[in-house]
Amino acid sequence: ASGGVSLIFRLMKDKDLPGRTTLKDVLPEAEYVRFQATARRYGIKTNDIEKDKPLWAGMRLSMKINQKYGYSSSAVVDRLSKVAKKKKVKVRAVASYEAKPLLNQIAAIDAEESRRCLTMTLDSLDYDIPNVPMVTKAWASGDVARLKPIWRNGPKGDCLQGLGADLSARVSGDTIAVIEKAMSGSKRSVLILPMGMLINDDRLVSGLRARGYQVREPL
Repeated sequence: ASGGVSLIFRLMKDKDLPGRTTLKDVLPEAEYVRFQATARRYGIKTNDIEKDKPLWAGMRLSMKINQKYGYSSSAVVDRLSKVAKKKKVKVRAVASYEAKPLLNQIAAIDAEESRRCLTMTLDSLDYDIPNVPMVTKAWASGDVARLKPIWRNGPKGDCLQGLGADLSARVSGDTIAVIEKAMSGSKRSVLILPMGMLINDDRLVSGLRARGYQVREPL
């Protein structure tokens, strides 16, 4: 769905805990302390997050950190879009998707799963943020061999297991279709993709190879 997590947050109406209940009331003490420590480490105020269900608290904390330090993909998209517009280059999305089915799935998760999602988000932040300089340097130099273990050795969890699997498959299929259309045309095209779609998900690359395309990693 266009906009990713930020779109989900804007559309989601049932993110708050009931009544006067706060995050501190529903989390184990050690987990709440960890949540607060993570927020303080990155200079994030949590006053407006304290009423969120754990799942949403983790997602919003991650969003705030990424936006503050420029790790958000939206910053890259905005920058590239401005450059393309200045050069009068046409920009369009691969496709658009209905977010409601995904939002309904998220709304239906129980309290235990919601807490597990917060734990997984904190685990991911603890792993991802310190690795940002190394990942950035490796990606900028095309060092895929160095990137893969960093990307793939991150924390694993069963939070929302299977959620959005159908959508991910559709995105891969639609991306392949767009690439094939561009390859059959006479004009030059550039496709910007999330790093994980190339490094951590084999469907796109294997799908292209299955259609006879040669896919080469950066040298």
